[in-house]
Amino acid sequence: MSNTSEYVAYSEVYEILRNTPEELVKKIPQNLIKKIGENRNSNYQFIYNKDEALSKQNISDKAKAILAVLFCDYIADEDERKEEIKIFNDNEKKYQQSLSEKYDVNKTFERNKNIGMNDIEVTEEGPNQVRISTGDKEIVLYKETFFTKLQRFFKGLFKSNQKSKHVK
Repeated sequence: MSNTSEYVAYSEVYEILRNTPEELVKKIPQNLIKKIGENRNSNYQFIYNKDEALSKQNISDKAKAILAVLFCDYIADEDERKEEIKIFNDNEKKYQQSLSEKYDVNKTFERNKNIGMNDIEVTEEGPNQVRISTGDKEIVLYKETFFTKLQRFFKGLFKSNQKSKHVK
């Protein structure tokens, strides 16, 4: 277990299972219920309200996911299972589609096609610095002088020389 929110989710699931009718809980393997109990955060107190619908209660998304898997794998009959799997698949398709739209390379480059040479502004900000602006994006280029390059070369030479002395 890597995250405290997982312990909290197991606590919520454990409390919900304690308040679930016994005939439904018996469908879930006892070793799985035992693991949920062992991995829960015993300091976290989740209060399950039997009079309120589960969807209306303040439950973490991880706990909802665990409950959905438990329902689909162990409690649901064949028709309910098919319906749940259909819902899972539809949600996954929507999620993947939103990701592909959000990170679509063609759309990213399409936005940049409209930038013409007149929209690019180049300004010198000093002897060794140039700023290039295109509306909402900006790039700053730092020119390196010959002296700076030579200085960096010798510093690197001395550093590598000092490292080799310590290794021997």
